[in-house]
Amino acid sequence: MRWRRMEPEARRRRRVEAASRKGLKLAEEGRLDEAVAAFEAAARLAPEVAGIHLNLGSAYYRLAQTRSDSVAAGWLAEAAKRFEQGLALSPDLAAAKLNLAAAYSALGRHDEAVALLESARGTAADQADLLYNLAVAYSRLDRHKVALAAAEEALRRQPDHDLARQLVARLKSGG
Repeated sequence: MRWRRMEPEARRRRRVEAASRKGLKLAEEGRLDEAVAAFEAAARLAPEVAGIHLNLGSAYYRLAQTRSDSVAAGWLAEAAKRFEQGLALSPDLAAAKLNLAAAYSALGRHDEAVALLESARGTAADQADLLYNLAVAYSRLDRHKVALAAAEEALRRQPDHDLARQLVARLKSGG
């Protein structure tokens, strides 16, 4: 029997795939700290892969949702940084824009969130979620008419979008 040596690039790809799979599994299990570590390992091995940065950003974003202190703000900032890296690698990726806009909005950077979401209009696969997030960002900027129009459009596209329905009701009641 003759053994073949795996080429360095093939070994690297396998390690990236293994770290990414591990991160996804851990995130699904709610073990977000460990998921971050796995995605960080994958990002060190393959910094050129946008999807890894998006997954890492998503893990940080979900971690931030578990707290309401300065640690959460740090995790949100890290999420935004990772989404920015993913977007830089894949500028037309609507999911990267949507995720980055959510992070910006959570950080109070609503103008930037609106700009990103407006640039993704018509390109995102899930237009209802994009429009809902756009409505939320406009609402936070006290642009309620534009927010209402976006939320209503989200409902037209997806009539069972409960969050959009709640936002429409709140905006119509003056809230």
